[in-house]
Amino acid sequence: MCIYLTDRQELHYDSADHIIPAGLGGIKKLPLEYVSREFNTLSSKFEKSLMRSSIISMPRQILGPGKRGSLNPNKATKSSVSVFRQQPGNDSFSLGYIQTGKPFEIPHIVLDSETGAFTVGLNKESTETELQIFKQQLTDFDNLRLRMIKFQDLDPNTFLLGINSNVEDNFDCFIASKDGKTHPFNNKALGEIAKKLNDRSTFSGSEKYKIRTHQNALINDDYYKCCAKIGFNCLAHLKGQDFVLREDFNPLRNWVVNGGENKFVSISPNHNSTVQKMFPEDSHQVIITKMKNILIADVCLYNHFHNLIQLADNFFEPFHLDGFICDWKEKKEFNYYDYMTTFMMTNQGH
Repeated sequence: MCIYLTDRQELHYDSADHIIPAGLGGIKKLPLEYVSREFNTLSSKFEKSLMRSSIISMPRQILGPGKRGSLNPNKATKSSVSVFRQQPGNDSFSLGYIQTGKPFEIPHIVLDSETGAFTVGLNKESTETELQIFKQQLTDFDNLRLRMIKFQDLDPNTFLLGINSNVEDNFDCFIASKDGKTHPFNNKALGEIAKKLNDRSTFSGSEKYKIRTHQNALINDDYYKCCAKIGFNCLAHLKGQDFVLREDFNPLRNWVVNGGENKFVSISPNHNSTVQKMFPEDSHQVIITKMKNILIADVCLYNHFHNLIQLADNFFEPFHLDGFICDWKEKKEFNYYDYMTTFMMTNQGH
């Protein structure tokens, strides 16, 4: 029986669910029969939000890991495409993404819809072939997958259009405007621009400006649900399927599946530096304990972002502190007591 969709029949169990999401470097999985394909489809939406647009997306862009937990620099996490403001020249904008803490522009057009004047930016290292591909994409605008970006610092007549199919999974064209809704681009207008791009000398070329990035980091129900799932998966790993199928956990699981008012997850103040130093650098930890008959999980991401999850209230039976540590940089994971035993033996006398 699925530990989340407990009231549903004829579910499918094709792949095991990670205790901590693979996108955060999680390795170990729950047994296959714990989490259904149907719930994985549902949870993939809020996990993607956690990875790409939550407050966790920023340390993930800088520290890693990359896609599916890879530590390969070539697979390092990219941020969503956003507007860059270049320095010097506060009114100079472009489109790009962040990877390993560095900004990368994508091929783009900056258009003044009032005068018709435009500039085109392409990385100076780009080849003639890449120019031709960009020109072809401009003339195939109707077949591109478009995402609008609202950026209030833009003039109402200024529009940015960028194309890159290797940054976001569901989009390859990005248009930024003041209201995030309107734009003047169509196949005819872009075809005229493409005709004027005779060679690479037409492009302005990306310079080594100091770039100020503009990203929105969200803390919303997607973020909270993902933290709750991590805490609940950890509990299932430690105590087993039968334990987490108990009715004590119905309110939490129903909220994760169906939504509603969040009475379960809140952000907690950071622990002191001494506690942080007990754990591997930038690791993820889940510590579960009981306080005043409430079973609580502290889900800490990147050894910094603490989130308290109320797993169950009116929980009267004994529960000894336990947990799970994910040292994703070293590709190692530990149960709490195994880790603490090793830590105490290693640091004895220091």
